[in-house]
Amino acid sequence: MSPDRRDKLIGRHARTAFRRGAVLWSVLALAFLLSACATARPAVSEVISYDGPPPPDARLRLGKGTITVMAFSPDGEYLAVGSNVGLYLYRTGTFEEVWLVPGNRPVSSLAFSADGSLLAAGLESGALILLDAATGDILTTLQGTAEVGSLAWSSAGLEDEGVLLAAGFNDGQVIVSNVRRADDEVTVDVVGALERHSSGVSSLAYSPDGRILATGSRSGFVSLWNARTGQLLQTFAGHEIGQAVLALDWLPDGGTLISGSRDHQVIVWDIRAGQQARTLAGHEGGVLSVGHSPDGASVVSASDDGTVIVWNAEVTEPVRTLEGLSTETDAVAWSPDGVTFVAASRGGTLRMWNLGPDGPDGELLQEVEGFTARSRSVRG
Repeated sequence: MSPDRRDKLIGRHARTAFRRGAVLWSVLALAFLLSACATARPAVSEVISYDGPPPPDARLRLGKGTITVMAFSPDGEYLAVGSNVGLYLYRTGTFEEVWLVPGNRPVSSLAFSADGSLLAAGLESGALILLDAATGDILTTLQGTAEVGSLAWSSAGLEDEGVLLAAGFNDGQVIVSNVRRADDEVTVDVVGALERHSSGVSSLAYSPDGRILATGSRSGFVSLWNARTGQLLQTFAGHEIGQAVLALDWLPDGGTLISGSRDHQVIVWDIRAGQQARTLAGHEGGVLSVGHSPDGASVVSASDDGTVIVWNAEVTEPVRTLEGLSTETDAVAWSPDGVTFVAASRGGTLRMWNLGPDGPDGELLQEVEGFTARSRSVRG
């Protein structure tokens, strides 16, 4: 078969899968949920962990739950923190709590829209919730069939048709929706579904122009898709097979993609050349998050081993390594300026750091306690 004929067949198959997925998700999307409700559970003494809102006869909850995921607002003024008992919004300057939305399932993914007005939250139960970022009001909820492992907003709409929101599920599905907001009303129209991944989708990122969607899977692959048609453009194999790609980030030039994986590696991909440019190896644990400076000259990565490394985007040697900032890190979020980051330790402490201009150590800006340590048992 000639290459041209093969490419045409692949494109037709991708468009068909995209339309078929749209029909499937449109049926699921009819089940709008306006609020979350707690599921029936046995008596507290019979369970080792109690997620969700306190039961009706409880006076209060001690602690804020275990941190599961975090995200900065686009202006860096707010930090959204998801836990196994709800969703919190903090002011980054003071860590003042702005609002709390109790939940009945752990929050598994978070993403602010490009203008910062909407916050998308994915739950372990498969629910996708859209909230007003200023008030915490739930605007609408869609119910999926598997945990929402990752979320991504496009920075701009295609053909002035609103903005795109991609949701990646642990069953390998990626659903793309078009979101419009007018007069405090949100309209969600499903655009379609990508061809199903062979494993769960662990990371998503739109290119700066919104025309390419990058996906990272739990099997270790990075794929590029046409955001308009859902056609698969290319799949990159560079990370260790079976090690989830946990983080994706586009540099401002739109031609460079950064990926971080549980295999301890950060890989720089040259999208225009369609190949791996270089591998950044320096972490001893899985890479939870990657970010970049506003000019794209520096790349920053954070690992669950408690280290943060600053890289020059053009070379493979670390510029700075920060160690011991938060041991046994569970979640990391980067501010838009690429200088400030928040790390959640497995001990339940939330710390905000500034990398500072020089030297090996960062400056501790804020510290918040009250979250539960990563433990499933309460003794006593």
